Amino acid sequence: MSTPLKRVNQKAGSQGRRENPKASTATGSSINSNPTKRRVDVSNDPSSSKKRKTAVSEITTSFDRLVPILVGAGEEQRTISVHEDKVIRRSPYLREAFAALERSVFVDDKTTIIDLSNHSTRIVLLYFHWCYSNESLKPDSKTAPVDDDLVQVWLLRQFLRCCELQNAAIQLCLKVDGTGVESNA
Repeated sequence: MSTPLKRVNQKAGSQGRRENPKASTATGSSINSNPTKRRVDVSNDPSSSKKRKTAVSEITTSFDRLVPILVGAGEEQRTISVHEDKVIRRSPYLREAFAALERSVFVDDKTTIIDLSNHSTRIVLLYFHWCYSNESLKPDSKTAPVDDDLVQVWLLRQFLRCCELQNAAIQLCLKVDGTGVESNA
């Protein structure tokens, strides 16, 4: 299976640089390999003379990183950005791919793009709507899939190895008849 991740050049000085994530020690203090970022000390050592303050703006999470994703083909092809945490939390395949990239050395003028261009824009957007909303796929919503879309959702699920999406698609199949309208059964 080929990797969906690509590295592409960006213009010099762009903000698309990725940094290695912080690691934690056994005491809970953060380790940051980037000296330009401020460290947040979260250890509970009362003997320290420094006052410990943690502000939300100082804490770096994976929600801080937007990941560009290439979706669709032909005229419908476009790049969308999603939070890295939303991408890797539900997809073991993408989580493993990002872990491999985190172990590699990044060049400052490169960024990573996830290539899902072999999947329809509508289906990938449906997947991300499902990831962000944490709702089941609903036949009465504007983003709800019908028949062919359910097959494409299943194929995307297989590619991303996302069992939760598989369950959501099966639940919708049980609720929906061939018209895409929820049945009363």
